[in-house]
Amino acid sequence: MSVTARSHISLVFWLVMTVIAATAILYWGHVSRIPTVPVVGVERGDIERVLSVVGRIAPKQAVNVRAEQPGQVVELLKDESDGVTAGEIIARVAAEEEIATLSASRAESAALAAELQRAQNQLSRTRELREKGFVSTQTLDDGLAEVNALQARLNAAEAAERQLAVRAEKFVIRAPIDGLVLARPVDPGQVVSTDTSLFDIGSIALEIEAEADEYYADVVQPGQRAKIRAAGAAEVFDATVTEISPQVDPTTGGRLVRLDTEAVAASLLPGRTFYVSIVVEQLADAISVPRNAVRLLGGQYQVLAVVDNRVQILPVEVLDWPGQKVIVTRGLKGTEVVIATPTRLLQGERVRTQVAQPVNGGM
Repeated sequence: MSVTARSHISLVFWLVMTVIAATAILYWGHVSRIPTVPVVGVERGDIERVLSVVGRIAPKQAVNVRAEQPGQVVELLKDESDGVTAGEIIARVAAEEEIATLSASRAESAALAAELQRAQNQLSRTRELREKGFVSTQTLDDGLAEVNALQARLNAAEAAERQLAVRAEKFVIRAPIDGLVLARPVDPGQVVSTDTSLFDIGSIALEIEAEADEYYADVVQPGQRAKIRAAGAAEVFDATVTEISPQVDPTTGGRLVRLDTEAVAASLLPGRTFYVSIVVEQLADAISVPRNAVRLLGGQYQVLAVVDNRVQILPVEVLDWPGQKVIVTRGLKGTEVVIATPTRLLQGERVRTQVAQPVNGGM
């Protein structure tokens, strides 16, 4: 083969390799421009629609205890976390004058009772002597009059004593309910008025108080079941909605929800935070997708399905409800594969797919 022929073959070879390389570059450049999108399968099945709120443990009954009379606190018999029984003395306010007056009244009543007893004994002897004719009728009448007068004086003294006892009792503070001392903001020796809080006492029976946004609270009803979990804990308890306030708090835009639970645990302490999931509805054969898979464009909700590696925009109707997943009421069959985080992709645009991480959590 001549030198000229070999040069011609070499030139052709390099031209072919150049074309191949250019084609490869163009192809891989085109491929590299095809976006890779995370996709998830549409879920279909029975779903619990859950309203998640944050609540706190609170006593079912809470009473603020104050003194009926102003004065100096001379005795505090209970402290925070102590249990109390209804009627039990828990504090005393200084009442020296009232106690002294009551003591004098009791002494007067005791003296009159003794004098009445003496007069009654004397009257009995006078009756015996009158029957035997040793004393006159006038003497008997005088003895009876004395007994009646002493009885009247004793009755008056005892009535005054009772009034003084009632007044003195106003300086004694008793527990209004069975329960637990939640707070005791005063100390012995402190002078208090009738407006001063001495104790906050909560009932032993506890409940959960939470607040539901007014936008979603209308679906919450007494009797609905819930799951509760203390902040920082793993254990989950059952609970039941017992009451929802008919009023909306204008400062928060929420309605108060109360729940009962039979859970008995050290974590059930007044004031502790609990995460509450209230089951407001059970939906059979419902379709759901991750919330991030739904986009709102021009006032229309959409999901982006992938069919044969191309984007297919599907208008949908959804149930607007807080949660990591969204219930789709129209627009999907439940067999689609959708883009988990749709961006500015167009109808028919070619994409590559990869499986997205699953979304956990309730509706």
